[in-house]
Amino acid sequence: MDLVPFGFTATENLVYGALLELGPSSGYAVAKVLSIARANGYQALDALVAKGAAVVTGHDPRRYRAVRPKDVLARIVGQESGKLDRLERQVSEVAPEGDTPVVRIEGTRALREIATRSIVRAGRSVICVAPAEFLEGLAPAWRARAAGGGGDGGGETAVWSTDREPRGIAVSGVTSRQVTTDVPNDPLALLAVDDSALLARLGANPTGYWSSDPALVATVRAAITGLTTA
Repeated sequence: MDLVPFGFTATENLVYGALLELGPSSGYAVAKVLSIARANGYQALDALVAKGAAVVTGHDPRRYRAVRPKDVLARIVGQESGKLDRLERQVSEVAPEGDTPVVRIEGTRALREIATRSIVRAGRSVICVAPAEFLEGLAPAWRARAAGGGGDGGGETAVWSTDREPRGIAVSGVTSRQVTTDVPNDPLALLAVDDSALLARLGANPTGYWSSDPALVATVRAAITGLTTA
């Protein structure tokens, strides 16, 4: 595990890894295994406790136990999502000026994150064509849209599943229809939200492009129309 990109120091990252291998340990034991100064070991351990990645299990001497990696991940996701929410609110308060670049997005998690945020914030319309598995991963967004009556300003919500075998989804009032594509081994995800769009190719190395550039938005909308009216 590499926790450094998420606010942990390199020493804290090493100490967390050592705790996972050693089990409940004292700062002395951890420092000895990693060949670092005892003071540095205790400093890193106390920092891990403060950041929710370790807990103290004893007092004489103090012993530390690593928090399960899945729980550490959940805490990091919550923190990062909170930061994104604050940034999103700030962005919404800034005048919409400047260029409209096409942003490359890699990985299923990142693609779902941008899709979810776009759907939840949508005002007029949400139109999506994607495999059922990808659509189901957007369940929080569909629930939020259904609860809001179709978005902040109301509007269309149209969803199509591209699975070869019929497998529609039904999440909180958002039901998908079926459409067949010619690329079952490398499926596409197409999302048009108000004046923005996401064009993604899923599969082994999921990669997508998101933008409010009129050309990309028009391309995605045309592709969705072609698939769903054929």
